[in-house]
Amino acid sequence: MTIRSKLILIFLGFIILPTLIGMVTLFSNLNDVVRDIRISQLENIVDLERSSLDTFFLERKNSAKLFQANLNMQENLSKFLKYSGKKPGTSYSRANSRAKKRLREIMKNMYSTYGYSKVMLLDTRGKILLVVNQTDVSYKIDDNPSKDSSDKLSDKQLSDKLSNQLSNPEINAFKEGLNKIYFSGIDKELDDYNMHCAAPLYSSSNNLLGVIIFEINVKSIFDFLRSTTGLGNTGETFIGIPHSHEKKIEFINPFHLDRNKTILAKDLIKEKIALPMIHVLLENQNGSGESIDYLGHKVLAAWRKVPSVGWGIVAKIDSSEAFSQVAKLKKRSLVAGLFIILFYITALFLLSKSILFPLSSLQKGMEIVGRGQLGHRVGTKSNDEIGRLSRDFDLMSKNLQQITASRDELNKEILVRKKAEEEISKLNKELELRVIERTAKLEESNKELEAFSYSVSHDLRAPLRHIQGFVEILTKNLGPSIDVKSQRHLLVINNAAIKMGELIDDLLMFSRMGRAEIQLTKLNLEKLISTLIQDMHLDTEERNIEWKIHSPMPVIYCDPSMIRIVMTNLISNALKFTKYRQHSIIEIGIKMEKNNETIFFVKDNGVGFDMQYVNKLFGVFQRLHKIEEFEGTGIGLANVKRIINRHGGKIWAEGILNEGATIYFTLPNQKITEGENERT
Repeated sequence: MTIRSKLILIFLGFIILPTLIGMVTLFSNLNDVVRDIRISQLENIVDLERSSLDTFFLERKNSAKLFQANLNMQENLSKFLKYSGKKPGTSYSRANSRAKKRLREIMKNMYSTYGYSKVMLLDTRGKILLVVNQTDVSYKIDDNPSKDSSDKLSDKQLSDKLSNQLSNPEINAFKEGLNKIYFSGIDKELDDYNMHCAAPLYSSSNNLLGVIIFEINVKSIFDFLRSTTGLGNTGETFIGIPHSHEKKIEFINPFHLDRNKTILAKDLIKEKIALPMIHVLLENQNGSGESIDYLGHKVLAAWRKVPSVGWGIVAKIDSSEAFSQVAKLKKRSLVAGLFIILFYITALFLLSKSILFPLSSLQKGMEIVGRGQLGHRVGTKSNDEIGRLSRDFDLMSKNLQQITASRDELNKEILVRKKAEEEISKLNKELELRVIERTAKLEESNKELEAFSYSVSHDLRAPLRHIQGFVEILTKNLGPSIDVKSQRHLLVINNAAIKMGELIDDLLMFSRMGRAEIQLTKLNLEKLISTLIQDMHLDTEERNIEWKIHSPMPVIYCDPSMIRIVMTNLISNALKFTKYRQHSIIEIGIKMEKNNETIFFVKDNGVGFDMQYVNKLFGVFQRLHKIEEFEGTGIGLANVKRIINRHGGKIWAEGILNEGATIYFTLPNQKITEGENERT
């Protein structure tokens, strides 16, 4: 190895690599720190907002309870209903007016105290009795609300009557408020967003008298949520309101009201969006972390449930913004690193020049002296070690020139040289023996490694069999008494053991494919493909699959068992990655190149892949899709590549995301039209 090569290795080993490793470690830790800080901020924000919302709705709920428990209200509402419709001027009519006035005062007090947009009093059939609104108007809609109050109406008849007096949100609030204190969702009326709180009203004898409805303008809620700081440009807080009877979730975004939308819960689960709101409303889990919001954006989020109304609230910020400063720092560090590396390269070049140029001159001088020109001088004026070495060499040449005149001295020099040559020969023989010894040790180590792999695979299988056996025993012994959650846990354990067994088998096969001896013979590829498709018929009989098999296919010269593994993996992958297609198309065929090389291929219209990740496709444990979407151990294509390479062939892939993929491979001397020992 030259001095220049050594300098380059020192440069890489002691400067460049440590610098790169340090930068990677720094930015990895920095990402974690930024993520933790952002999530902590979001948790503080969402906890504050949840507490404020909970307080807001508990106050309104308590106001409804106070109205229910107001004895003055109970007494006057009973009188108002009892004396409505009486002849004017009578004592009954005057009692009705007094009751109406007192009810109005109570409602007006509730209206002003809690800032409601409207307070409505309805009888048990949904007829409006009194209203207090922003213009401080109180009026009675029906002169005889209690008449026919005992009549029973169907839901449709009741809805028809109510639609003439109430809006749809008020109708829903009335129906729900007949039995309990109820909070509605948020509804848009013109340019305002409102919601309703409804509560049943009872007499002192616990008879249902009517329903009180409070209309709440949610502008104060929106203003509070908008006033939250620390969310950045893309950060925002939004509310999720469940509609359990319709199985959908209403998203309210105070920061961007144009993004408000209602989405079916099954669509959220299917499209894997709004994961924080799914955790809160469907799984009843509070939490935080990296997730995807209802717009499909990758975000950092914190999510909580508002206990008083059962809503969900999420504070989030786009991941791109959360880590933007880290990304900028990475770019700046990269530029700085490039300048530093350029500086080091320049310094290395100048250093190597200052060392290598004198050494080169010294080497040429030594070659000249070695050819017998003992009068040649190579000394330099530099005062470093190389300069002193060159002057010492000149002195040696001068002395050598003087002593060569003496034959005896010359013979002595010859003897010294012979002795040195013998020593070199001896050292060479010792070196050869060491190489042989180390080669033998390496072969022994490989054999021990193979035995170790075989032993480990069997030692791993034993615990797996024990796990599966005990799971089966538990399932049989517990029988019907085991709960659903425990059954699911046992199923997960059993499936994990099966998966581990498959992984061990695949690893063993991958190891054997690298060591197994290739037994070459002729193979009818068309018959093999037909057999494999027939073997897979039971797994595909319920699917709509269009097979396109080229015919005739050539007879190839190969190891049949290995090529069977290749075709099984490729066809299985095509079936696996097209399983979500209503109409799957799988094509198996060949095409000829200009150099008469035959290329085999398996093509499908499945999910495909992004070509920028094609280098990972044939790696061990490399997966381009989530295991929840497509099963597998990540070893199949690595095994295929090893087999094709051992046959002296090539393998590559092409694909387009969501359109399909094609696997190509070649085999040398593969095309044979006839011959003996043909196998399938």
